[in-house]
Parts: sequence; C-alpha cells; structure tokens
Amino acid sequence: MAHVTATLAEIEAMLPIIFANKVIQPFILLGMMGTAKTEFVKTIVLEAFAKSRGVDPSKVALILEKVGTGREACEISGFAIPSVDENGDNVTTFSKPPLIVEIERLKALGFTHFMIFLDELAQASDDIQCLARDIVDMGEKHIKNWPLPDDALIVGAGNRPTDKSNSKRLLSHLGNTVRIFEVEQCATGFAEYARGAGIHPLVWGCALASADSHHESSKFFAETTPVEYVQACTPRSATNMSRDLVAYFATHPKGDRAPINSGIIAKLIKSNIGSEAASTLFSYASMVHKVPTARDIQHDPSTAILPHLDGSDRVDVGMAMIAADVAMSSSSDAMSADRAFTYIMRLPIEVMITNGKRMLRRMAIGDGITETDGKSWVTNNPLVNKFQMEYKDIL
Repeated sequence: MAHVTATLAEIEAMLPIIFANKVIQPFILLGMMGTAKTEFVKTIVLEAFAKSRGVDPSKVALILEKVGTGREACEISGFAIPSVDENGDNVTTFSKPPLIVEIERLKALGFTHFMIFLDELAQASDDIQCLARDIVDMGEKHIKNWPLPDDALIVGAGNRPTDKSNSKRLLSHLGNTVRIFEVEQCATGFAEYARGAGIHPLVWGCALASADSHHESSKFFAETTPVEYVQACTPRSATNMSRDLVAYFATHPKGDRAPINSGIIAKLIKSNIGSEAASTLFSYASMVHKVPTARDIQHDPSTAILPHLDGSDRVDVGMAMIAADVAMSSSSDAMSADRAFTYIMRLPIEVMITNGKRMLRRMAIGDGITETDGKSWVTNNPLVNKFQMEYKDIL
C-alpha cells in the first residue's frame, strides 16, 4: 500500500484544518521530481500559515534546510568539541546547532514566526533522519535538546524510492510522527499556475487535453519515473521547455503557427520533456489550424471559428488562449479592437475573463504609451459595458 495520494490543490484545501491547532503536526510531501513540491511549500504553504496566524507573510521566516545526500548530521545538530571541565576532566561539549543560531538571528531581525523546511528528507542519511525525528515530533520539537519555537511550522519534502533519485523509505519512527502525502500529478493545477506564469498556451493546453484523453499513448506528464534512461515530462521540465517555445515563436515569421515537429526546435523540445511527451505536444500543436487568423476575426468576429476539441462541442482552452492572442494582435485602432473584444467574449469563461481584462487595458492605452495620456480607443460596443458590469469586482 502506498501513502495517501493528493493533488497540490487538495493539500492546499486541507491547510486551514491542519493549521487550526496551536501546535501544528508536521507533514511531508513525497513525489516524483519536478512536481512543484518545493515551490508549493515556499509559497502556498507559507502564505496559508501566515494567514492562520494573522500575520503578514513577510513576518514568516522561511528556513530552508536541504538535508539530502552529502550532508552530515553534525552540520545540522552541531559539532562535538573536546574540552576540559573545572575539575580537569576531559569532557565533550557540543556547539550550538546552526539551525538554532539561524532562528536567533532571524528573531533579532524582527521575524515573529518560522517555517522550517526540510527539503530532500527522503534522500537524507539515517543519522539525519534520526535527528529529524526529534525535530518533527510534536512532543519533542527540539534539536539536540535545544528547543524549537512552539509555533514553528515544520514541513518536509522528498522523492520516493521508486524515483531513482537516491531516495529511500523514511525510517519508520520518523514517518510515524508526521502526516505523509504522496503528491499526485494534476494538469488542471499546472494550467492554473501556468496561465499566470507566462508559460505558452501550447504547453498547458496540451497538459489539459492529454489529461482528458483515455489513451495512454497520448499522455503528456509522466506519472512515474521512466524505467529507461530517458527524459521524463514533469511540470518543471515542461516549464523549462516553454521558454524555448516562446523564444522560437517570437522570432519565427509565422509566430504561433510555426511548425515545431521537426528541425532544431523539435530537438530542443525533446531535450527537456523526452520524445514521448514531445510527440503528444506535436499532435496537439497540429490543431493550431483550428485557430482563426487575424483576418478571420476582423472580417466577422461573431462567426470566426472557435478551436473545438476533435469530435466535441467543447472549446480547447489552450488553443482558445492562442486565439485570444491573435485577436489582441489584430487590434490597431478602436474599430479593430471592438471586433477583437467581440471575438474574445465567445471564448471559454476562464480565457474570456483573463483576455477581456487584457483587451480593456489595451483599449485604455490605445495609441498612447500609458492609460492616462488621452489617446485611448473609445468604443460603443455593448459587450464592453456588459463585461465591465458583470466582472467589476475583479477588474
């Protein structure tokens, strides 16, 4: 039996319950490499902890301890120092643990709350795991008899033994003191993050489309570490690959319609996500013909094609995002912006809201440089007024 599996979104929903207690039980996130565990802890978990304590996140000190391969327990617990006592006897004393020194330094700087993040814990030596046991045990919560702050949040993360990253099973007496979640891949969660992080729509659109597919051959993200010595597609490697796509499309005459399934760009893509995921991406990218051209949108935005999924009435959100970019780029004056806005209002709601806001900002700038220099594009499109009224709380 494996540990309980949960997506990062599910774990985020659990945090208010976990943080409801004054003394918080530590938890550990295990999972495949590149699944955003570390970033999740450093951002979402820290912000939720700060909110539960009624403090600004800037008042929470993040202490990141990478305790994996190559670390010695004495680097964390302190060093043994031979000395002589007042009676002349040889004795051994210990230096103050560096973690305690760091907490004291941060307290002096004005930090009031602390999150101790034991990253790569599953790759740590047995000595470090034994040391960590007293750190994560709510009844102990000390390091070599030096107490940790009562309200400190302690979180761990690491890979699984099957992930071929020099990780191993957590020692049983350590695992018995904490919550353990095995992080499950979630294309929807990745897409939500990717939209705001500048990741190309082809990447997160492909992740969503492949998650809906029932064919194993069309999967985008790897669910386990490959047995073969090949690259695996994870949120991290897909994010890195997106940078090449953005640069390639920006310099190609055909823009987002440029082919990606051959030549140097294909090899760049495979170098990050592997051949199998690349094939899935190439197949998804071939749907770009379903995206209307700027001429189509400007000719008649109410009838210009929508990028539907094959054999479905649903509009593909990744391709819809590309279509919205085409609409935005087709705007050069008030009338063309009016038509672009009309087309954007036909897209799926998550794409429509994001790009409706972008389009309003573009119209406000108009022919100027800023929104305040009086050169905005004025439109009488009733859809603009309707959008502003319906979504005034988020505009």
